[in-house]
Amino acid sequence: MKILKIAILKDDFDEILNGEKTEVYQDFIPFWEEQLLINDKEGVRFRKYDAVEFRNGFEANVPTIVIEWKGTELELFDEAPRGSKDPEDYYFVINLGKILETKNC
Repeated sequence: MKILKIAILKDDFDEILNGEKTEVYQDFIPFWEEQLLINDKEGVRFRKYDAVEFRNGFEANVPTIVIEWKGTELELFDEAPRGSKDPEDYYFVINLGKILETKNC
C-alpha cells in the first residue's frame, strides 16, 4: 500500500477524525511538489496513493489516522486556507475518503 505521510496540528487531526474535514490543503512549495507530483518525460501529473497517514506529532506513539486517499487537485484560492501564510495562491487539495485505521486516538 502506498501511503502519503503528513504530520498535522491537533485541531486539524480532530476534525479529520470526527469526519468534519474531508480535504486538506498544502502550500504549493517544492517539498509538496515532490510529494504530490511526478515530472518526467511523460509530463507533469499527480502521484497516486492508496491512503494518507496523519500523525499528530513526531514521537513514536502519537495519535495516528490512516484514511483513504481520494485524489489530489491543484486550486487557486482568493484567500489563504487556514494555516497557510500566502493569500491568493495555488494550493494542493488532498481529498480524503473513509477512515481505514486509527492508533492511540
